[in-house]
Amino acid sequence: MGESNYRLHNPQCREIMQGSVDGMMQGYALVSASIRERTDKLCGIMDDYRKHGFQMKAIQKWEGKSKGAKYVYENRYELYNESMKLIKSKKKNAKADFVLRWVQVPGLGPVKASFVAQLMAGWVGCIDVHNIRKYLPDEDPKKGTPSRWQCAGLSLETQRKKVVDYIEFCERVGGPKVLWDQWCNARPLEMPKLIDGEHLSGLHPQWLTA
Repeated sequence: MGESNYRLHNPQCREIMQGSVDGMMQGYALVSASIRERTDKLCGIMDDYRKHGFQMKAIQKWEGKSKGAKYVYENRYELYNESMKLIKSKKKNAKADFVLRWVQVPGLGPVKASFVAQLMAGWVGCIDVHNIRKYLPDEDPKKGTPSRWQCAGLSLETQRKKVVDYIEFCERVGGPKVLWDQWCNARPLEMPKLIDGEHLSGLHPQWLTA
């Protein structure tokens, strides 16, 4: 077998998102744009981000995404500094603290907050609609995030419990490397434009490049 695509391309994503506030915001834009969107449309969407920033159509056409982008922009320095502090931390609960911080962004639950964590820190992973079908066959993927991980309107204590449960689930199914590699290998079977897993994996740092 060849080298893991996660090991080839995830470090590039981390370098970009950790490298600057702008890199972090572009990573958030990718995460937000990926919500309920076809993966093979993300190249065009991220081109739009390079021209228009958070005013891009993929964010502004959804009220939840628009509110999230406004929050991230207004709190960008705080978010970046807190994220970097947690990434560098040796605290046992650093991953949960990171995901919980990003859950406070409007429109992000544990699933997409953990996609931020995967891109920026190499942590956790994204149990999106495709992975719900794969790992949670009893759940209806059309309903989106399973109720066990929905955090909107709940106390921070309850949100933390759900975040910890989510992180533990991701670890049980293989962790960030397995989730990244399997997802990248599977999507091109449905979307021929993506060619293969290495191609799709390599698009992630390209999507994050200004």
